[in-house]
Amino acid sequence: GKGNFLRTHGFDRVLGRQEITVQTPEPLQLSGWGVHDDDLFSLALDEIDLLESQDEPYFLSLLTLDTHHPNGYPSAQCPQFASGDPMERALACTDAQIADFIAAVRARSGSEDSVIALFSDHLAMRNSLWKKLSANQKERRLLFMLFDGEEGEVVDTTITHYDVGPILL
Repeated sequence: GKGNFLRTHGFDRVLGRQEITVQTPEPLQLSGWGVHDDDLFSLALDEIDLLESQDEPYFLSLLTLDTHHPNGYPSAQCPQFASGDPMERALACTDAQIADFIAAVRARSGSEDSVIALFSDHLAMRNSLWKKLSANQKERRLLFMLFDGEEGEVVDTTITHYDVGPILL
C-alpha cells in the first residue's frame, strides 16, 4: 500500500519494482523484496542529474531494502563483505553504498543547496542478529541524520515519523 499512500499524499511520481525494472536497458537482479540498493542508488543519481537540470526545487525519496529481515539481501556487487552473518554482510554493504551515494550527491553541482535526510522506518525486526540486538536494548533507537553542509552534532530529542516532514520543510 506504500504506492497508493504516496500517490494520494502529494508525490508526483512513485516508482516501485515494476516501474523501475521496465525503465532499465538491462534486466536487474532482484531480491525477494525488490530492487537491490546498489541499483536503486545508481538510478537515483541519474534522477538527481535530471532534476538538477530543471533548476526547480525537488524532493526525492528512496526506500532501501537490502537490510530487510530475517537475513538481509545484499546484492551480488558486495563480495567484499562475503564473510560473517548474512545480516552483518547486508548491513556492511548497505552502509558502504549509502556512504558512496551521499558522497556522489555532495560532489554534484548544486549540492550546496541540497539537504539529505537519512532515517530508518522502524527498529530492526527479529533477524539473524537478534541476540546482539536484544542484549543492547538501551541503545536501540531510530536513526535520523541530516546532511546539509553544516557541522554535525548529536541531538538527543525524541521525535516520531510524523515530525520528519515538518523538520525537512
